[in-house]
Amino acid sequence: MRRFVRAVATLILIAALGFVAWQVHAMLPSSYEKQLPLYTPGASPAAPQAAAQLSSAAGCEADPHPLVGSRITIDGRTPAMPMLQLGLAADGSPATPPGNDSHTVAWYDQGPAVGSATGHVILTAHTFRYGGALGNELNNGLLHEGDIIRISDGTGHTVCYRFSHALKVLVQDYDPRSDVLYSQTGAPQLVLVVCADYPLTGGEPKARALYYADLVRSA
Repeated sequence: MRRFVRAVATLILIAALGFVAWQVHAMLPSSYEKQLPLYTPGASPAAPQAAAQLSSAAGCEADPHPLVGSRITIDGRTPAMPMLQLGLAADGSPATPPGNDSHTVAWYDQGPAVGSATGHVILTAHTFRYGGALGNELNNGLLHEGDIIRISDGTGHTVCYRFSHALKVLVQDYDPRSDVLYSQTGAPQLVLVVCADYPLTGGEPKARALYYADLVRSA
């Protein structure tokens, strides 16, 4: 009987240690995230690429106009995901979807709209501490350069963006006066913001990963 009890206790201990190890592994930055360039205060994001030709992204609006998206899809990477229209959070940052919505994307409606001819269209999505959300997938290298991101309004209009690059911004280094996130002018880009760098000891994430994509249009 004692052997049985000891065996059960050992199995429980092994399972507990395995669970802790899994949690730690889930919080560690992936190899993709580790190689993301770090934002330098005072620097601007990389310039967008030349507008992509419509022939390379079938189904996209040739002459995009602003719309309010109801769903978003990354070609070949994700199914259609719901979109919300949100403003500011209590801390003054762009609001995020409800906490349990792992694959819902929010558009920050106090900045440029999807399809705008200038400025940054800001989107937010969640990264969960132990994985399972869109942000975790992005931080694991979901997007490849050139991937098409489609945003549709549910009435037959679709605006597309082409993923170009990503950048990691440490919360302590972020300069709100920079245009790394907010921009009303300049070439039209989408910026999808997710959390990164969860501390192993708990607490709030120490960084944000910003995924940039350029507006696709015929001219």
